[in-house]
Amino acid sequence: MTSWEEVNMIHKGANYGYAEREGIEQLFVSGNATINGKTGSQLAMPFPTNSDSLTVTGTVGSVTPVYPVATYSHWDGDAISSGFVYRGWRMPQLHGKYIFGDIPNGRLFYCELADMIANDDGNRTSLAAIHELQVVFDSPYDSPDQGRVKRRLFDIVAEEYHHKGGTASALPGGANTTDGNDPDGVPYGRGRADIRLAVDREGEIYLLSKSDGMVRLLVSLVLPDFQGISVSNRAVSITWSAIPGLKYRLEHKQSLDQTNWSDILPDVTARAPSVDTTFAPDSSTQHFFRVVLVP
Repeated sequence: MTSWEEVNMIHKGANYGYAEREGIEQLFVSGNATINGKTGSQLAMPFPTNSDSLTVTGTVGSVTPVYPVATYSHWDGDAISSGFVYRGWRMPQLHGKYIFGDIPNGRLFYCELADMIANDDGNRTSLAAIHELQVVFDSPYDSPDQGRVKRRLFDIVAEEYHHKGGTASALPGGANTTDGNDPDGVPYGRGRADIRLAVDREGEIYLLSKSDGMVRLLVSLVLPDFQGISVSNRAVSITWSAIPGLKYRLEHKQSLDQTNWSDILPDVTARAPSVDTTFAPDSSTQHFFRVVLVP
């Protein structure tokens, strides 16, 4: 509500403390700003040192609230988005991780599922670590030589919003967090990216941004990793990790002292999380190989 966003593990019949607990703190709901949310007055109030219990209207006796397994404060966001445990294959490094984001500023996060389960232990101060995902984006509006660069999702949404005719200097909507700066001290520019996450039947995650009316598929962009190489009848078979849908080019040279690499064509478009190709060199000397992404 006022200070914390949280991720909870759902248990049948559990009480999560709303609206007297938020994150791992007590929440005092009041029209008086000095005692509402994460203020000096709130933090000065001692949290129960023994068993935490709440009185709930309509129940007999008291209940013990269930605490979140991950939280972030309103210094880092404003409203948590939907989230999913990733089960797809376009982002193999994130398989089995819980991916979510912040609605107004568009930051994307993940937690290790095992970490979340381990911290679902009834201890209010026991929390899973939250990690931030970096977005690499090849903008259709940038110069061709700029290529894929690290971008804030907030800026990607703002760029598309203005490209579609948005005339306001800020994105639609309002959010206190985007009136200020990001964690690196760079101003956001105000308004809301207004993101949500969705998942398809193959487990792939899509990012919906309401402010620019776009739906984007999340894929990983990583350097290929050689998984195997073998030689048979002077033919070299090479396997490397890949992202389905991306195009790769295998290159070679006979000495690291050579300046240029020679292409091994044709280029290969990955259809699975790995690529296999065969190269028949015209000599028996040593060869060095590398794989590059083809724009």
